[in-house]
Amino acid sequence: MVNLRLLFEHTSPKQVVLKNTFWLTLANVIARAFKFFLIIFAGRILGPAGYGTFTYAFSLVGLFFMFSDLGLSLLLIREYQKKDFERERLISMTFSLKLILVVLAAIVGIIFYRFTRDPLVRSIYPILLFLYVVTGLKDFLTAVARAEQRMEHEGAASLLEATGVTILGIAFLTRAPSLPAFAFAYLIGAVLYTIYLTIGIARFFPPLRSFTLAEAKRILTLSYPFAFGVVIGLLLTTDVFLIKWLKNAELVGQYAVGSRIIQFLSGILSVFLAAFFPVLSGLTQERQRAAAMVRRAISAALMFAVPVLVGGFLLSHRLVTGLFSDRYQPGVASFQILILLIPLSYVTSILDTLLFAFNEQVRNMKITAIAATANAVLSFFFIIRFSIVGAAAAIVLAQLLNFLLTHRLAKHVLGVALVDLAPLRAYLLASVIMALVVSALNPLTLSTAVIVLAGAIIYFLVLMAVREPTLYSLITVGRTSVSSS
Repeated sequence: MVNLRLLFEHTSPKQVVLKNTFWLTLANVIARAFKFFLIIFAGRILGPAGYGTFTYAFSLVGLFFMFSDLGLSLLLIREYQKKDFERERLISMTFSLKLILVVLAAIVGIIFYRFTRDPLVRSIYPILLFLYVVTGLKDFLTAVARAEQRMEHEGAASLLEATGVTILGIAFLTRAPSLPAFAFAYLIGAVLYTIYLTIGIARFFPPLRSFTLAEAKRILTLSYPFAFGVVIGLLLTTDVFLIKWLKNAELVGQYAVGSRIIQFLSGILSVFLAAFFPVLSGLTQERQRAAAMVRRAISAALMFAVPVLVGGFLLSHRLVTGLFSDRYQPGVASFQILILLIPLSYVTSILDTLLFAFNEQVRNMKITAIAATANAVLSFFFIIRFSIVGAAAAIVLAQLLNFLLTHRLAKHVLGVALVDLAPLRAYLLASVIMALVVSALNPLTLSTAVIVLAGAIIYFLVLMAVREPTLYSLITVGRTSVSSS
């Protein structure tokens, strides 16, 4: 008999991770699918140049709001689990600091608007500025929900936002195709999310309390390494800016659709990490358990990343031109390179989560700064010579460097290697067999969804046939956690 109460209660670390992952997966997979569908629709309506301009403007305004967090949200989640601060005071302090940072970021953005000359960028700049202000508040409320491990509220808010954005975005673009219409749909969705989550977690949000400068300094001291994030964020978005400045907005659009597909696929892992981080933060005094949990998480991530890499490469033309139209054909080659980010980003994200949970953000951010600088330098020279293919190659090489250095640091912190290569044999075997099936079906007039489904079924059937331990472990945990005797 299935015990539905386990989807709302907290009984054990495994059950909490599963409960949180269930709600976030249910909501975020649907929400991300809705938003991805909207991106496809907008890409087709606006065309490469229009969509490229939107991507550039979105990244440009986003730069100023890198000041608006400085790690406060993640710090709130981590310290909430450790209980080093009084919880009510912790929420009050981080909210006040967050609000100050959002206001300062908005002021910088308003000042920069006066120097923006592109009329299309100027047409959506104020809308995007307000969107990022709302998003700053939205992200803080999300952090409170995650600190309380009440991801069901976050999941419902995500569904509401995605539904609103998708419906309004399609309606606006159908009636009056324009960049402001597209941007305004995103703004309304963010407002809906913020209102709903405010109501959902109101009982966990204490009245604002005064705090001393010494307390504020302590919070900022713990989060100061994320000041690196301002520079790092600029360097990591170098590809979009350099393509726009060295080439044109149309090539930004060609490059961006491949990036969007990668972001959609990477979102699968972000759902798990959101549920994983609070539990991992509670194991900082039990390094062996933490190491075992991270090793299992990496094995599970690679189990999904390897077939996505192989299948994505084989179906790259179908995915890009089939989803966004033949006008995006020039973006296929860059997507074939960007797909290499999937396994690299999956594993590195888990290691980043571990390092932050263990208060190693200073050294980790230095590593990220090195990789981001490498990306900026490589992007400049590669884009001049190889255009958007060069941009894709630069970010993959930078991410590879980031992974190698991050794994080295994580291994030093826990004293053991965290990437177990043994399961890769089964993953590669299953992926090769899947690739043969996908390659045979690709020339046929079948839909891409059918080919993807067939490949996924073959892949997991092979893993089950060889009795792959990670897969069976996940199945066992799922059955144990959702069933009652």
